[in-house]
Amino acid sequence: MYNQSTSLYLTENINKKTNLFIYDTEREAQNVEILDTPEPLDADTCIARLPYNSLFFYGKQFRLSGITLVLDEFKRVQLMPSGTPCYYSSALYFDRSVFCFGGSNGNHLALSERFDFNQNCWIKLAALPKADFKCHCIILNGNILIAGYISSYILRYSIEDNDFTRINYRFSDSEESNKRKILIYEERLYLIEFDGWIYESNPRDENSWRKICNTVTRDNPSRVYWSYNKGAIYIGCRLKNDYYKFKLSEKVMIQLDKK
Repeated sequence: MYNQSTSLYLTENINKKTNLFIYDTEREAQNVEILDTPEPLDADTCIARLPYNSLFFYGKQFRLSGITLVLDEFKRVQLMPSGTPCYYSSALYFDRSVFCFGGSNGNHLALSERFDFNQNCWIKLAALPKADFKCHCIILNGNILIAGYISSYILRYSIEDNDFTRINYRFSDSEESNKRKILIYEERLYLIEFDGWIYESNPRDENSWRKICNTVTRDNPSRVYWSYNKGAIYIGCRLKNDYYKFKLSEKVMIQLDKK
């Protein structure tokens, strides 16, 4: 249910419940689940996928907290030790840990920390070189690549050395576009600027970026989500409830019917 073929995000808790939106790229259809959580999570809560179709939730903006939950494939919720109170963080599971970068508590944060499942606790990491939020990160060759919302460059985080290196700088000419990017990986590196371009790069040369398509959406990036499945990037825009499919082999963007 919560595998890589689905897009996931939390909607506003207007019914005082945790509402998980699911866009299934296999069926190209959407669904909403109401989760039984100790307190309502909100649209700014961070989500990470865990093994065995489980999910990791961290932080919330309304009644600011560092609440940390795990939802397993049977929809059972487990409350974990809380992290730093924040929202708009980004998270990635790797090697029995969830790594979290950036966020906000009203101010942008240079936060870096990981939740260690072996020790069942949060561990502080080296701070980001620049405070950022709404980042996106992937694993590449044992390191973590981080594309920021504010920063006009990509960071490589060395898990072994616990430090950061800048590997690329400004992509498009627009200041606004550089604030709106997301990074994904599937045999190639792809970077999406939601007010700019889609870029492609060879994983063996992290600086070999080239433009392959202009993005179609002008939606607020906090309301844009994505997933990858079967050779296509799926882009959803919550504000207009529009859905797009970008076929990587053909470099073609098409708008999907609403279901």
